[in-house]
Amino acid sequence: EWEYACRARVAEVYDYSCGGRTFLESYAAFNARNTSNVGHKMCNSWGLYDMHGNILEWCHDWYGKDYSDDAVNPVGPSKGWQKVHRGGSAGLSATDCRSSVREKSGTKHTNGGLGFRVALALSDESMNGISSTESSDAERTTPAAEDAEAMAER
Repeated sequence: EWEYACRARVAEVYDYSCGGRTFLESYAAFNARNTSNVGHKMCNSWGLYDMHGNILEWCHDWYGKDYSDDAVNPVGPSKGWQKVHRGGSAGLSATDCRSSVREKSGTKHTNGGLGFRVALALSDESMNGISSTESSDAERTTPAAEDAEAMAER
């Protein structure tokens, strides 16, 4: 689910694959000493911010070394001692922030570059009319903070 949301129906390793490193820097915090403020980079085509870099995100999945990248909606092991985290962090290279990269650590492991994203499962009905091609470049450049202010004014 995390990778699906990150890719936003794009088959490339980054949702922002056209334009190389300069273009990627508009979307992702990487090769940095510190994290950046959430939502200050551009969002992906589904409106999700900071999917590449900034903070590694804990996932619900247990880590399994036999995980298949070729499976559609793969399911990891039902138990284990290490959880998967995805997305890369500010201190990693752009290559380590690809949507397909899976890291792991024990459930009690902590560091400043590891966090989580609060997510809500939406029903198919609530997703009607949403497509990855609907976002314009103008919408993709709006920081999350400005989006929140606009919502508060409604």
